This record gives sequence, structure tokens and C-alpha cells, in this order.
Amino acid sequence: ILESFAMKVVNEKFLKLGRNMLRLKSIEVLLPPLLSNNIRITMLSPMTVYTTIKKNKKIYTHYFNPLDKEFNEYIRLNMLKKYAAFRGNEDSMDMPFEISVKKVMSKDLHIVKFKDTIIKAWTGHYELKGEIKLIEFAYNTGLGVKNSEGFGMFEVKKT
Repeated sequence: ILESFAMKVVNEKFLKLGRNMLRLKSIEVLLPPLLSNNIRITMLSPMTVYTTIKKNKKIYTHYFNPLDKEFNEYIRLNMLKKYAAFRGNEDSMDMPFEISVKKVMSKDLHIVKFKDTIIKAWTGHYELKGEIKLIEFAYNTGLGVKNSEGFGMFEVKKT
């Protein structure tokens, strides 16, 4: 079924994606990478985590930088909460999972406007360590928040 769909899409002159008309030359299906409890990754789409602060009756959003000490903790908690919601239990909240920066530069900051909201998000190179189930889940769902908006997708670097 997928092969038939792919051939039809490739043989069409144009593909409409939102308001954009695209000419598709080929489609490639990649096998998922072999994952372990310690992998190096490169962000394909920027990841973001933030907290909201109420000050003087106004709400402010503070986006964390990967070099902030809170960044790892917010990514970790977000992953554990997503996994617990997916599994339907809170038992997984103690599973090990951490992210550490390997290489992030100023060019890795992406300021994106999405539905009239300014979002600060980061690409770059990182290392993930933890329970293999969580690393697989992160690969399939994305890191950080706003995954359904396209944030947090990564690829595993070959070592």
C-alpha cells in the first residue's frame, strides 16, 4: 500500500502541502537506527523547553538555553511525563534519562513565530543517556515541548 502511494505521489507533477506546491523527485523510507542507552544526536528541528512566570499580573515565558543548568531537568521531566502519559502510569517517573550538550553555537538558536507566538528553540549536537525505552520513545516523539508543531526531531549520529 505504501509503495503504491509513494509511486502515485512521485508520478504526480506537483504535490500541494498547505499553501505550497512542491515537485517531489523521490521518496526514501529509512530504517530506524539501532539505539542504545547512550547515543549522540544532532537536532533536525529545534527543541524547546520553557517555564511561565507570573509577574505584576502579566505572564512571561522564559525559554531555556541548552547551557542553562535547568535545561536538562526540564527536558528530562518532559520526557518522563510524556512517557508516563503514554504508558498510563506514573511508575516510569524514576527512570534514568538525561541530555547533555556536546556542541551548541549561537547559530543554533532559532527564533520561530508560530501562530502569533515567538518561540526560542535550539538545534545542535547532544548526548542522550538513560533507559533504552525512553530513548526509543524520544526518537519516536521528539525532545522537549511543542513536538506536534514540529519541534524536537533528531537523528542519531554514527559513531
